[in-house]
Amino acid sequence: MPTRKGAPEVFDLSGRHLSSLARSGAGPGEFGGNTVLAVGPGDSVAAYDPPNGRIQIFDPSLKFARGFRVGQPVLPGGLLWLSDGRFVLGGPLQTPEGIGYTIHVFDAGGVYRKSIGESRRPIGPRSSAYQGFRLLCALPNRQIVSVTVVGEYRLQVWDLETGRLEHDWIRDSPVFDHVEGPLGSRIVAMATDSAGRAWVMMSVLAPDWRKGVSEEVIGGVEHTFRIIDREGVLDTAVDVIDLEKGELFAADRFSRLLRGFIEGPGLATAWIPGSVQGTDLVAVSLRTNQR
Repeated sequence: MPTRKGAPEVFDLSGRHLSSLARSGAGPGEFGGNTVLAVGPGDSVAAYDPPNGRIQIFDPSLKFARGFRVGQPVLPGGLLWLSDGRFVLGGPLQTPEGIGYTIHVFDAGGVYRKSIGESRRPIGPRSSAYQGFRLLCALPNRQIVSVTVVGEYRLQVWDLETGRLEHDWIRDSPVFDHVEGPLGSRIVAMATDSAGRAWVMMSVLAPDWRKGVSEEVIGGVEHTFRIIDREGVLDTAVDVIDLEKGELFAADRFSRLLRGFIEGPGLATAWIPGSVQGTDLVAVSLRTNQR
């Protein structure tokens, strides 16, 4: 399980805390915090360490094996470790030509090979904090599916070998955008199932979000909101999308802030910030009645 500060924590299947993956720090096998994890060939683990700008590899016994540096930031869900050993990262990378590339491929040795997902929208200091980030899932036949984190709710299927865009869908979701309120909607997780569907999880403004904020008026005109209870401000919405047709298969909404998916149909997990012993892992069922 990733943590906001320090090394990831290791739990057994019953939820009992076993150990930290490594120490906090900047040396080999150490972490600066806010780690992004991916499981790869042979049950090895790749961990992206944002403060130190690198990916570190741990063997199945969770001992440090090797590491390499990368040139762009990555959010949870934006790191893939493919069965052939390659790594795929979804994050903004600015080029001298002013073109942003949002999907990047590294070989099994950590050597950068290519970028795809061209975007001519500027990716720079004035951009949204999450602009250019993608969440990624692997599909059969060397394809990947990506979803944007903010802005347009956009799913794309890419041929990883040719860099060709196979499918491109913009989802007009009634819960994804809003005008009023202190926090914007954001896609926080994605997974794919054996039926070829994408499960997309969004944090969205709760109907009673004002209970979680205090409202202030500046100069008698401008309204600002100070967040008191983030968990009370945001709900979670989940879409299940047929990637063959680009159509909504099912949808549901939960009156709590969930964080991601666990492997298996119809399950999502919620990570509630707190101490290691107090961390809460919650499984909920998603209604999947076809629409």
